[in-house]
Amino acid sequence: MRALANRVIRLEARANDAAANVFRLVFSRMDKPLNWDTSKCTRTRQANGSVFEFVKLDGDDPDVTDDELDRFVERFPVQR
Repeated sequence: MRALANRVIRLEARANDAAANVFRLVFSRMDKPLNWDTSKCTRTRQANGSVFEFVKLDGDDPDVTDDELDRFVERFPVQR
């Protein structure tokens, strides 16, 4: 039972490390209003477990919140 508990602890630690290593680069067009439907995102898992997110927003909205951006990015799968 102790071995199982240690394994769970190691898995949780690894998951927390991976979540902490997310790098997001956001580009946006500033010449028109933001259009979520034509915006794009590519998410790639690197060999070290970190995730690189390349977000291309089609337009600009100064009132976009971090939560809105997170929900948009989460719609796209992480590729290897």
